[in-house]
Amino acid sequence: MANRDDLFVPRKTLSDGLAPASSGDPGVVRETVFSNSSAITINDSASNPTAATPYPSIINVTSSPNNITNLTVTITGFSHTNAADVDMLLVGPTGAKMLIWSDVGGDSPGGNVSNLTITLSDAATHFMGRPGATGGDATTLASGTFKPTNCNSVNQCDTVNNGSANDTFPSPAPSGPYLSNSPLASVGTSTIASIFNNTNPVGQWKLYVSDDAGGDAGSISGGWSLNITATGPTATNGSVSGKITGNDGASVSGAVVNLNGSQSRKTITDANGQYRFDNVETSGFYTVTPSRANFTFSPSQRSFSQLGINTDAAFTGASNGDAANPLETSEYFVRQQYLDFLGREPDEGGLNYWSARINECGADSGCIRQRRIDVSAAFFMSEEFQQTGSYIYRLYKAGLGRELNYQEFTSDRSQVVDNGTLNSSRQAFANSFVERAEFVQKYNGANTASSFVDALMQTIRQTDGVDLAGQRDALMARYQTGSSQNESRALALRDAIEAASFRQAEYNRSFVQIEYFGYLKRDTDSGGYNFWLDVLNNRVAGNYQSMVCAFLTSSEYQRRFSFIVTRSNSECGQ
Repeated sequence: MANRDDLFVPRKTLSDGLAPASSGDPGVVRETVFSNSSAITINDSASNPTAATPYPSIINVTSSPNNITNLTVTITGFSHTNAADVDMLLVGPTGAKMLIWSDVGGDSPGGNVSNLTITLSDAATHFMGRPGATGGDATTLASGTFKPTNCNSVNQCDTVNNGSANDTFPSPAPSGPYLSNSPLASVGTSTIASIFNNTNPVGQWKLYVSDDAGGDAGSISGGWSLNITATGPTATNGSVSGKITGNDGASVSGAVVNLNGSQSRKTITDANGQYRFDNVETSGFYTVTPSRANFTFSPSQRSFSQLGINTDAAFTGASNGDAANPLETSEYFVRQQYLDFLGREPDEGGLNYWSARINECGADSGCIRQRRIDVSAAFFMSEEFQQTGSYIYRLYKAGLGRELNYQEFTSDRSQVVDNGTLNSSRQAFANSFVERAEFVQKYNGANTASSFVDALMQTIRQTDGVDLAGQRDALMARYQTGSSQNESRALALRDAIEAASFRQAEYNRSFVQIEYFGYLKRDTDSGGYNFWLDVLNNRVAGNYQSMVCAFLTSSEYQRRFSFIVTRSNSECGQ
């Protein structure tokens, strides 16, 4: 059995200087990523608002096939001693502008935050947190994917005139009014899409960051990035596909397949050894080349002219023994994150985006080490995982008052996967969950809206110390919308687990437990679980990286894929 002691030895805090370009959802990354990784210093002075350095920070978008159809913004390594002081204005090449971030996080001590990586996306479920906020998520600011958020006072997210009354930026920022997004729908709900979609992304994008109160300062250590989807015309609809099998007929999964010629593309074989490139330009000439650690392929490559709609290019792989760990191949590593955390094969765009984050390090071992940590952590933090794997975890914790075990997680995980019908899958799973014997027994006799909601709130209060009394009426109203008792229970339970206070209480616990489920494919052990939970709860903010590093470099994890162990926990202190 692999040594488990290397999973919970103490580490020093890791640098976040090479944080991921996005901690958003890796499962839908098909856009081009443009980044400016230079740090931004958030200055403080007696004269407010105070411009950051540089001001603005600029990203140059050099080319695009068409106008914007989707845009997300990622801020990497945000730290500030009083986060509520910070405002951010995004201005596109056409002059379109949006107040994407204003006064979130609250005042100290709750507003003292460090090394946060935050992606702003219209598709996010939640607004950024601010303790005591009305109309939004009354929680502390944390890493994750959130809607652009404008909070202008302690008790209210946004004020009159859609935010423009209270927010100003020093020259040379364009003058207001600035459109923004507020949790209070009656105040203003401008979205990234409503402002930037259908505009041409080519040119200079400017991020103006300012501090609007004296006494505190901060930084954005990893800069910022834009993820731009711009839909262009599809040249053709040809495809190249094939299957790779071993000499024994078994499928060869995890083989990187490169397509070169009129187009240059890359994908990876799935569990059945299959690969596919869609939208391949017909009449072009191509070469397909497979590769995988410990394998040679026959033929080594196939070359052809794409004269028809589909070309099949199959290969046979011969094993060369266990000379290298395939996990050291960035594409294989990324595919494994999709399988272990999202429960599905990667899409071509996501595979290439995340593997490129590692490959661009070249031979720099320190860069590779940090990027592997950042990429892997991004999968747990992604909106897709929070709506799937984390959703299952929270149903157990809130509904049954206990943590689920690994066998339960693996059995249920396949039922909640983002395959284009996620919301219906989530509801179907919740409906079946409340029909389980353990759940039925626990809520036996709670047959009305009030009795069930009260019993559910008691379970949550006893398990997590979270009081949802303020949401009792809303939960009962949600219960009443069901057409049957089971549906009513499922609807109320789903709303309860989305409560910001409950999600916050469970975030670190679920983070630790899912590390065991994802990397090691087993239940937690008490020593390791308690150690890492203490690290996340009580030590330096952002130190989740040391936990991710310890799992990635553990011999137990590496031996899932090979007897060759190339990494050790000693890397995690560097």
